[in-house]
Parts: sequence; structure tokens; C-alpha cells
Amino acid sequence: MEEPVRLGDIEQAAAGGGRPVWAAQGRHDGSLGPGVRAWRHRTALAVASPVACGISPDSPQADPIVAALTAHCALAHGRPDDTELHRWLLHRLEAASDPRRDQYFQLLALINGRPAPERLAPVIDWSVTALRMRAAR
Repeated sequence: MEEPVRLGDIEQAAAGGGRPVWAAQGRHDGSLGPGVRAWRHRTALAVASPVACGISPDSPQADPIVAALTAHCALAHGRPDDTELHRWLLHRLEAASDPRRDQYFQLLALINGRPAPERLAPVIDWSVTALRMRAAR
């Protein structure tokens, strides 16, 4: 597994797979901004969440992130990226935003002697807020 450290590395890896990826905020010199981390293993690419990047869900910087999220969801589910898909995704994310979910996985990791996974509640909440704000526009 390698950890790309420049925005160009992430863009190149994402283009190779032909799949949308969450936007990573970079600096003018091409390095990644604070809190942004990316990992690449073979053809898989992961980029840190907009929460870690400090992007507000109502900011214009969130627009390409939401667009990439809905485009990826549409592609994964074989549906058009339209208002109906946005409502469907919002409904699913709202259902997944139960704070007990993170507690469950933390306890499960403790029982199994594994490290606790990262909490997803902040990312899910961010996504719900971002989708709601765009639906209201």
C-alpha cells in the first residue's frame, strides 16, 4: 500500500480507475492540505473525508464532493444521477446516522481484540447536511 502525498498523484490514480473520487483540497504547490490523507492499494484509492479537511457542508467547496458522491452512488447502483437518486441516498444516509452504529462497532472491536474503527457518524452527518442543503436549493 502506498500513500500519495501530492494532489496530482491522487488525480492520476483516480483517472486510472475511471471512477469519481471525493475531492481532496490541495495547496498551491500541489501538496495535500492539512488533514487530507490518501491511500492507494493496487487500483483502489481512498481520500480522507471532507470533515477531516474542514470543509463546511454548505460551502461551495462541498459542491464537487457532493457531485462526486452522488455520481459514484448512481454508478454503483445503476441509476441516473437525478433528484430521485439524491432523495434515495439522503433517506439511506439518514437511516445510517444512528449514533449507536459507531458504538456497536467499537464494542465489537473491543470484544474481538481489534482496534476500534474510525467513527463514521461525522462523515454521515456531513453528507446528510450537504444533501439536504442542496435539495432545498
